[in-house]
Amino acid sequence: MKSRCDQVCICEKTPPIMVSVAEDAGDYSQERCWWCGTPFPPRGPKVYCSRYCLRAAWFALHPNASREASLRFRQNNPERARELSRAAYMNHVGRRRATSARWAKANRDRKSAAEQGRRVLLLGLQSAVDPATWAAMVEVAGGRCGYCGIEAPLTMDHRVPLSRGGRHEIANLIPACKPCNSRKHTRTEEEFRALLDSERGLSEEERSHRTPPLVHAQTCVSQIAT
Repeated sequence: MKSRCDQVCICEKTPPIMVSVAEDAGDYSQERCWWCGTPFPPRGPKVYCSRYCLRAAWFALHPNASREASLRFRQNNPERARELSRAAYMNHVGRRRATSARWAKANRDRKSAAEQGRRVLLLGLQSAVDPATWAAMVEVAGGRCGYCGIEAPLTMDHRVPLSRGGRHEIANLIPACKPCNSRKHTRTEEEFRALLDSERGLSEEERSHRTPPLVHAQTCVSQIAT
């Protein structure tokens, strides 16, 4: 059985009535479209009422051939493929942005990991963080920020910033809320914790005995491995 079409057929049947060629072929003559079922004047051996139905049926019956043809086109015409992709995006930019926003809201951890991966690629570094491992690290942290301890949507923060030679690996990451991540900027973890302690008015003795809101990343990794 063919899949339901979600577009308006050229034969002006909205939505098209999908028919099964295998089951109903005996009930259809050449005057009835094999794809949408619309009657049309006899035109020789044609079995589809329009080129739209012809193409829709071909794509449904040859899904692998369609993908292979699309891949060959992109490989042989990269500039044209990028131009068509950009045009398609601009024609549906509002809908695509809305879809991306819904996905990002429903997948905050994966969105954060994707943004950090993109940043690593732009800096020419090697990404070594598995999204599943990062999600497990957030779970081990209890969904709380590693600096202020509040429960909030968490982002990836590098203990030693990438701009200061830090590596994009799980041992150099700490879950942090967006405000703390932004405030930390290019400071290291130790520098930022010292700033927070000074704002809280902690003495040197209190600092030495305080318990960080989040255990060290290596402890998280060991818990994830077990």
